Amino acid sequence: MNPITEDMKDLLEAAGVGTFNKNSAGGWTVRVGSEQPAPPDASITLYDTGGPAPLYLFDGADRYYPRFQVRVRGDKNGYLSAYAKAEEVIAALARIAPQTINGTWYVGVWQQTGITHIGYDEERRPLFTINF
Repeated sequence: MNPITEDMKDLLEAAGVGTFNKNSAGGWTVRVGSEQPAPPDASITLYDTGGPAPLYLFDGADRYYPRFQVRVRGDKNGYLSAYAKAEEVIAALARIAPQTINGTWYVGVWQQTGITHIGYDEERRPLFTINF
C-alpha cells in the first residue's frame, strides 16, 4: 500500500492541477513530503499526517483512515492565484468516486478543513493549507 500522498499526487496530476516534481519555472509543480525552495515558486506539496488507528477485520478487509495535508505556495505576491489553485485542489480531490488508485481501493476523499492562509514565506510567496 502506498502512502496516501503518492496516490493523491497522481490524482492531482491526472486532473491537470500540476505536474509531478517539475523543476523548471512556469506552471505548478506537485511534490510529496518536501517543498523545494524554487524554481518554480508555484508549488503544491502533499504531506502524510496520520489519522485514526486502522480497523483490523478478521476477514482481512481492513479499513484504513489516512489523513494528509496539501500546502499550496503561490508566486511572489500571488495571493489570489494561489487561493484559486487551492480551490482546484479541492475540486480534484474532495468527494472522488470510489476507485482503485495504484492498487489501493479508496471509498472516497473528504475535506477536513477549509483553505487556511498560513502567511507568506521569506520571498513573499503566499502559503495555504487544506487537510483531507
